Amino acid sequence: MKRSLQAESLHHRIAALENLPTLPAVAVELIRRWNEPDLSIRSITDILSRDPSLAAKVIQVANSPTFGLKKQVTSLNHAAALLGMNALRCVTLGVTVFQSFSDHRSEWMERLDVDEFWRHSLAVAVAAEMLAVRFGWASPEEAFLAGLLHDIGKIGLLSTDPERYVQVVGQAAPGDRALVEYEADALSVTHTEVGKWIAERWGFPELFRDAVWLHHQPPGPGPILPGQIGKLVYLADHVARRARIGEAGNRAFGHDDHWLSDRFGLAGDELDSFTGELLIRVQALGEQLELPIPTVQVYLKALEEANRSLSRTGLTGQRELAASMRTGDILRTLSEIARLPVQEELEVDLLAHALDLIRERFELPWMVILTHDPILSTIEGVIFRKGMQRPRTFYQSFEGAEVGAITKNGGRKVFLDLLGDTVLSDGQRVNLREEVLQVLGSGQLMAIPLELGGNYRGECFVDTSNSKVVDSETRASLESAIEAAATLQDRARLYHDLRREAEAALQAARRESEALRQLFHIERLASVGRLAAGAAHEINNPLAVISGKAQLLLMDEKEPKRLKTLNDIVEQSERISKIIRDLMGFARPTHPSVTDVELAPLIENTLQMARHRLPKARTLFEVDIPEDLPTLRVDAKQVEQVLVNLVVNAIQAMGGEGKVTLRAARIDTSGMIGIQVEDTGPGIPSADLQKIFDPFFTTKREGEGTGLGLAVSQRIIETHGGNIRVSSHLGKGTAFFIQLPSGQGEEQPSPTRLKEALAARKPAKKRLLLVDDEAQLSDLIRDYLLSAGYVIDQAIDGVEALELMSTRNYDALVMDIRMPRKDGLEVLEELQETTPGIPTLIITGLATHEELEQAIQFGANKVLRKPFQLDELLSSIREITQQG
Repeated sequence: MKRSLQAESLHHRIAALENLPTLPAVAVELIRRWNEPDLSIRSITDILSRDPSLAAKVIQVANSPTFGLKKQVTSLNHAAALLGMNALRCVTLGVTVFQSFSDHRSEWMERLDVDEFWRHSLAVAVAAEMLAVRFGWASPEEAFLAGLLHDIGKIGLLSTDPERYVQVVGQAAPGDRALVEYEADALSVTHTEVGKWIAERWGFPELFRDAVWLHHQPPGPGPILPGQIGKLVYLADHVARRARIGEAGNRAFGHDDHWLSDRFGLAGDELDSFTGELLIRVQALGEQLELPIPTVQVYLKALEEANRSLSRTGLTGQRELAASMRTGDILRTLSEIARLPVQEELEVDLLAHALDLIRERFELPWMVILTHDPILSTIEGVIFRKGMQRPRTFYQSFEGAEVGAITKNGGRKVFLDLLGDTVLSDGQRVNLREEVLQVLGSGQLMAIPLELGGNYRGECFVDTSNSKVVDSETRASLESAIEAAATLQDRARLYHDLRREAEAALQAARRESEALRQLFHIERLASVGRLAAGAAHEINNPLAVISGKAQLLLMDEKEPKRLKTLNDIVEQSERISKIIRDLMGFARPTHPSVTDVELAPLIENTLQMARHRLPKARTLFEVDIPEDLPTLRVDAKQVEQVLVNLVVNAIQAMGGEGKVTLRAARIDTSGMIGIQVEDTGPGIPSADLQKIFDPFFTTKREGEGTGLGLAVSQRIIETHGGNIRVSSHLGKGTAFFIQLPSGQGEEQPSPTRLKEALAARKPAKKRLLLVDDEAQLSDLIRDYLLSAGYVIDQAIDGVEALELMSTRNYDALVMDIRMPRKDGLEVLEELQETTPGIPTLIITGLATHEELEQAIQFGANKVLRKPFQLDELLSSIREITQQG
């Protein structure tokens, strides 16, 4: 902000010069017409005749001693023809521009060598014209005018603030930086910007404004094309300053002769020839304008001085080149160290490779690098000495206290004390302490501490005798290389740490993915459970009605065909009920009530149940149970259900013939017991093995299986903390392998029902209260129990039931759990206070295992799942009333 304000202020000050707008109209017109192809001497004199003072100046120059005329020139046409086009340009434009600042000229002429400035402008003008011809431009005179006017901004700065600008020019005299940079720092504006403002104010064509404004912008790649006047003047200014013709305050060179050769083809003799012709042309033009220009001899003398200066610079350059080459060597070594692959080698092997590069670069006869890891309590390092083709590594592990005590102050001594006798990677045994002491006595030992992030990591000992380490510069380079090697080792450690962390993160991600998969599976099963529960509730009640009605009809039916139909109805109702129970068992598995269970009796019961289910099968059973087998820690009923399912599946797969083998054994160290159920059946195709435990997948014929047996079995085993897998070979049979936990714990106590003495009953018909919100099922049960000799009262929910029980005594309660307003559990809880011990039978098609356990705790005697056999219902009622 400050810079822009200063520049704006200077802009206003330049614009406020009284004579700035008064550039003669004749000069403005000539500037506009100089590049016209048909402009002649006659046309120029016609224009000059309008300004008597300018015409007089032209005649005065023509009468100068330079032309050596015997007769005085009095005609403007004669004078113009005598001067020629370039001289006329210089007189009419250059002189006019200088005179435009005449009111301020006395302030800056004393501070600036005007002749040197004028010579520089002429030299740039002539060089620009010569270059335009060389590049094939159609109007070289435009280049001449642009070169002549390119530095008018300096005149503007001298007229505006002479003291400050002269100071700026003096600061730029050493040539270390360009003049425009000093101008920008001190004045916040440059002479190119000021020149642009003046050119705009005077109405210069855009071509000349660009030359004044852009002549310090280096040309980019490619040729300088016609119209790129700023680039051409930049090159002309460089050539003129190289020839040392004139002086305009800028002594810094941005390019050398190689640049002229590469970019413009000016090299060697051709460049010297171009410069000589430039000097001759500028000298001739200067004589016409009474401006003395140094002769060729003076130029050659200046060139000789420049060569001597270049010679001195060359010596300095050689020294700098040698230093640069040394720097390049060390940088290449550092680069090679940095590029060593940290992911492919051990840290100490990387250190050995780095040390080998350092040893070769500095031609070191002996060196040792020692590093320690306080966390792992280890010291590792690398040694090179005479007789070795490559460095050797070593590694030692110590007590944590010893390695942890290594610090920068006493680290060297601790290292040497710990590594007195060391075995190298090639099997050699060396005493590092003696090695270091020997080098200390006979060589030039250099010790370099290794520090990373302010932490002391180790030490490097180097013998620099007869090596390239000869001064402070090479010692510093060696230290940099050692530091790079230590950094490489640290990078390797970091890489390996990150890789271990990444592997751990990958394992954690896998575990998380598996947990999410299981969670999704659980959520899916929960949805299935809710669906199954709703379906069970909606299906079981009408199913119980259908089954019950069919059973009632069976009691009085005599006709065989109808008897078969009714029996089919009852059997298929039972089948539907079993499917629903299996589905509920899979979707909402019952939490196991584990006890210590002997496996042999459990398998015996399993085989009895399998024979009972398939009485016609002619299957052989082989049981191999060790006598010393530990007990299982399982829910006996649930595991028995799994075993029965596997054995029945095996019998059915073999068509009732074949052999089923059951084996068991302890699994060492795992606390598990393995159980194998193997058959000699046809086997399972490999494509089906992947789906064997999927719900509803079955290989049995339609009507023989639901596809839930193995899915439920897997859920039961997993609920116990075990696992189940299958192996099968076509034509050879199938084997299921189960793992279950073993244990010797005490049996879990089953829930006990609170009972109090029942009131004495009169020896009469027993009165029962039937509570169920399903009216048809309730009426069916009522009719059946009435026919069995019971007195029945009905209630549709818990509220009606409690009202009836408050007015009458009942011998037993038959009640559903899921009911509107007040459910069965709430009724049982209240009856514990009002009518404790009343015999209760729960009939339900939906209640969960947890709800049933709670019902038992609240006093229920027995549970019957819907749909049920009517005789089973009657038997259960008689059982609980006899208990009462």
